[in-house]
Amino acid sequence: MAKKNYYAVRRGLTPGIYLSWDEAKVQVNGYKGAQYKGFATKEEAIEYMQGVNNQTPSKELYSLIDRRFEPDTSEEYFEVHSDGGARGGNPGYGGYGYVVVDCNHNIVEEGYGYGQNMTNNQAELLGAIEGIKAVKEGAKVYFITDSTYVYAGFAKDFPDQPRYEKWEKKGWKDVKNLELVQELYELGKAHRLECIPRPYRQGERQYIPFAHGDKPDERGCYKNPYNKICDRLANIGIVDAVNQKTQKNGLVQLIHGSKIVKEVPDAEFLEGEVVHIEQTAPFYVTDLDERRYGRVVDVNGISAKVN
Repeated sequence: MAKKNYYAVRRGLTPGIYLSWDEAKVQVNGYKGAQYKGFATKEEAIEYMQGVNNQTPSKELYSLIDRRFEPDTSEEYFEVHSDGGARGGNPGYGGYGYVVVDCNHNIVEEGYGYGQNMTNNQAELLGAIEGIKAVKEGAKVYFITDSTYVYAGFAKDFPDQPRYEKWEKKGWKDVKNLELVQELYELGKAHRLECIPRPYRQGERQYIPFAHGDKPDERGCYKNPYNKICDRLANIGIVDAVNQKTQKNGLVQLIHGSKIVKEVPDAEFLEGEVVHIEQTAPFYVTDLDERRYGRVVDVNGISAKVN
């Protein structure tokens, strides 16, 4: 019997294609009229979701495509994770964070930045830029962010992407944040960048948000633990922007070359107030399993607060 690598849930809590039975059964257990099946190949699962073989599909059956991340292990590579945001307006107090992971799952670079007149998209771009810049030029880089604005520049899942290539061909006309976009695009080319797959709904031309909807499993592990780190670092950056007395931007390196170079107290800017949290950055991922789920901890090994 062929090994089942994909589990298609055609009717359930969240119809889609899942990479393990544990994830799929959550969608069908107790769901009246559930329809699901396991398949050896993604193509078979997609056909089942789309109602091939005289079965009538409906809009709700558009498949959730969640491709397995399979890096090329024949050469050295790095993963770059980033996040960014702004509070107190847009533009407002901006912060961003990045984490660089090597092929052995060690965090080799980690840092954050801030600015006092920054939009959400500018913060997202800067997080990606500083993360990729931390990797030596020419290296293989796998990249992921929760920002579709940034991610879709390189991703190739939809017909209108990657948008950076199209912008270049059109002479960069009417592109917002042009200097940052061009810098990121050139860094991507210089580092042999490829996107870590993000789930998306086939036919709906949209990625599935994964940042704040990423809830811990029974072990306290997150599906995207490195994004959780980046989000916390972005919050610390926002607080630094709030605390600065003059208009300026800054970059703070926490881990360099796998070694801690600075520790900072955690804090976030909520409802116009700075809130201090009993944990210290940098942050790490522990208990990483074969699904790439992991727990986020601070420098003392204590589970970190994440959104």
